[in-house]
Amino acid sequence: MSSPSNHGDTGDVLALTSAICRLADAVDVLASRQPRDAQALLTAEELGQLLGISPRTLKDQASAGAFPHRRFGKHYRFSREDASEITRLAGRGVRLRWRARYKRPDGTVGSLSGFDSKKAAKEWAGDQEALIRRNLWIDPLAGATLFGDFAEAHLDAIRGRLEPNTVAKMPSFLDNHLLPQWES
Repeated sequence: MSSPSNHGDTGDVLALTSAICRLADAVDVLASRQPRDAQALLTAEELGQLLGISPRTLKDQASAGAFPHRRFGKHYRFSREDASEITRLAGRGVRLRWRARYKRPDGTVGSLSGFDSKKAAKEWAGDQEALIRRNLWIDPLAGATLFGDFAEAHLDAIRGRLEPNTVAKMPSFLDNHLLPQWES
């Protein structure tokens, strides 16, 4: 028994392969001639390469509101107009600011912005963590509540456990003796 010959099929495959290669080359040539979409958004990496700025710095400054940007979920994108505005801001002497982050005793992350250099921010954060480890750290948020606000909240919290006569006297005592001393 003999099988049919496939010699004619091989020529067709070679011709088809050659045509596909020519088509791919033509598409490459056309793609290289297409101008880039002026409305296209740039990633932080692409813009950083164009402007000579670290992508991390671009993201940090955009997050802080110093640089215009668009945000899609966790991704930062910059238009050509954003890039020119960032260049203009840099020409006006807008200084990049650094944020220090440190671990607070309760496990949350504390932060402070406004450092002129990354080194200064890291040093300050290291100092805060060292103070925490030595139990010498004073929470900057602890002084954010005024005494009068604290006293009223405390009085409201314990009101149910006090005698009615005591509850009646407390506001007078606070107004006449404690608040004038502590809120002056």
